[in-house]
Amino acid sequence: MNRVMNDLDNKKKPKHMNRRILFFFMIALIWQTGLSQLSNTLYHMPVLPQSGYMNPAAIPEYSFYFGLPALGGIHTNVGNNFLSYNDVIFKHPTYDSLITFLHPDADLDEFMGKLRDRNRISPELSLNTLMFGFKAGKSFFSFQIAERSALRASLPKDIIELGLMGNDQFAGRTADFSKFGIDFSYFREYSLGFSTKINDLIQIGVRGKMLFGKGNIQLENHDMSIYTNPDTYEMLLRAKLDLNMSAPLVVQYDSLGSINGLEFDEANFDPLKYMLSSQNMGFAFDAGVIVKPIPSLTLSASLVDLGFINWQRDVKNVSMDGEFEFNGFDFSPFFEYGNEDDPFDLLLDSLTKVFDIKDTENTYRTGLGTKFYLGANYQLTKAVNLGFLSRSE
Repeated sequence: MNRVMNDLDNKKKPKHMNRRILFFFMIALIWQTGLSQLSNTLYHMPVLPQSGYMNPAAIPEYSFYFGLPALGGIHTNVGNNFLSYNDVIFKHPTYDSLITFLHPDADLDEFMGKLRDRNRISPELSLNTLMFGFKAGKSFFSFQIAERSALRASLPKDIIELGLMGNDQFAGRTADFSKFGIDFSYFREYSLGFSTKINDLIQIGVRGKMLFGKGNIQLENHDMSIYTNPDTYEMLLRAKLDLNMSAPLVVQYDSLGSINGLEFDEANFDPLKYMLSSQNMGFAFDAGVIVKPIPSLTLSASLVDLGFINWQRDVKNVSMDGEFEFNGFDFSPFFEYGNEDDPFDLLLDSLTKVFDIKDTENTYRTGLGTKFYLGANYQLTKAVNLGFLSRSE
């Protein structure tokens, strides 16, 4: 019988990853998801300076703008390649109410049928702390400082199926998790943009960006799978992973010198110094073009966030390689008053003994997730436009 694997413990123990690290990471994801809304409509709104986020060739319809922290705008976006709103929230098949795909009356098999082998999700958040721009003849110059965070996650169908439906359907076969990956970054961006009209038909724009990374976590998955024995339902976990981090963390070891967790480096952490650091430097650029073949038709294309960040400060690399056989975990001690046993600690202890786990401090590089936009806009009347937009990442 399947056992649900959940970490419900909120006790602070130095043997495993500090709960605060996980808490703040989850808050970051919830903040992004909660605020996020599709911002792609800005692409066809050149009257707003924020339209330049997606096409630096856009020229606002005024001579000057200036934005202060928060008042300059909060740019949010969530993209995925596998689900729409109606796949997650929909009408109850019998009653006049809305339900989610996790409702007992929902068809979970139908939901699973909509998933891809590799399901991607990419929320992002940008907070402008300073921005201004001005027109000079047929050209427009802009400057911006922004706090940005971005998550790119890849979820294989098998890992979602195992979490929602258990491992019964995997009896006698292997659940493939090799496409599971995570890349989360928080960084500051200084950008300088320039756009100009070549003639009445064409205008172009470019934007250079200097980046300073504040934190990153990147999982490189070389091989990961779980095989379920059809007779005993014991599971064999195979994993070969590299975890790169740039964050104020320290690796914890047990008495035998084995890694058994991560701790927040509270003793050496200076918030002001951390936020103003100029390490973890990177560069990126945007480029775009807008063409008006006829007065009522506008065609456009742009390339955004083509660049990288070199992570050098507070770098930790943890690699693991091995196999681990288990038949589930008993989490009942969580609900026994006064019981000090932590089954999650027991799991970590078992993994560190079985897997070959090593840590290093090698610098590494991550990309930003380059976007390509292709748009068209046709002016039907003075008040009505018909727009098309394709966004690839």
